[in-house]
Amino acid sequence: MRKLLLASVFALVAGAASAQSNNLAYIEQTAGTSGATATQDQTGTFNEARAYQQGTVTNSSISQTQNGYGNNARATQNGAGVSNSITQNQLGTNLKATATQEGGERNIIRQTQAGTAHVSIAYQGGGSGNTTIHDQSGNGGDTNFNTANSYMTNQTNSQQYVTQSAGMNNATQQMLSAGGGNFQQIVQNGQGGTATQILR
Repeated sequence: MRKLLLASVFALVAGAASAQSNNLAYIEQTAGTSGATATQDQTGTFNEARAYQQGTVTNSSISQTQNGYGNNARATQNGAGVSNSITQNQLGTNLKATATQEGGERNIIRQTQAGTAHVSIAYQGGGSGNTTIHDQSGNGGDTNFNTANSYMTNQTNSQQYVTQSAGMNNATQQMLSAGGGNFQQIVQNGQGGTATQILR
């Protein structure tokens, strides 16, 4: 009986170990941060997750969760700061998510990806209301080839959302040196994909 139990434990440990792979997780929080908190959670294959919070970040927070296959997720917050937050949450296949906030005011980037080839990038910069949310089908649907980018620079009241579902996907939103109330949204469901919005 004891041997069986030990065998089971070893099997569980081996299974857990095999779920990992190339790994790296690295958090750096330095003097300028305020509320801080960074949480990273990875499961299997090529892994990597980095997070930095530095400079004049304020209420802070980074949280990254990954699951399986190509993995990768980076986040950076620093510069002008204020309420901050980056949340990235990925599930399975090629994955990648990058987020950077180096501008100020209300901040928030949230990227959630589910299945297939993924990529999702967002930068902010500039400042005021901020927000960027990409979704690519939430937790569990077949989201196909994906990609969603979103860059902002000198915004004012900001926002940009993308939601994509099953289909060939792809989306880009960009604001550059905008000003004014801002807001851009792309929603794609089904086949075909590709949508681009730029506001100069």
